[in-house]
Amino acid sequence: MQSGLSAHAAGLRGAVITGVNAAREDTELAARQTKLLENRLESAHIKLNEAVGRNKLLRDEIDNLRRERCVFDQACSKGVPRCAVLRH
Repeated sequence: MQSGLSAHAAGLRGAVITGVNAAREDTELAARQTKLLENRLESAHIKLNEAVGRNKLLRDEIDNLRRERCVFDQACSKGVPRCAVLRH
């Protein structure tokens, strides 16, 4: 009877792993697969952190622009009546 990993390895290679080396090959395959998945996870983690960093910068820029708009709107709202008074 094959272990689950041996069946998986057999599916990958197209042959059944049997004999004295089956356990060692299962272990090697599991180690390679684990390393591959850990590398993928690390890459995804790095991309996520980069995206979070970019989003933080963009959020900060948006907040600054909103503050500037509020200041500008306040200045314009105070300035418009003066312009209307000066025109008359």
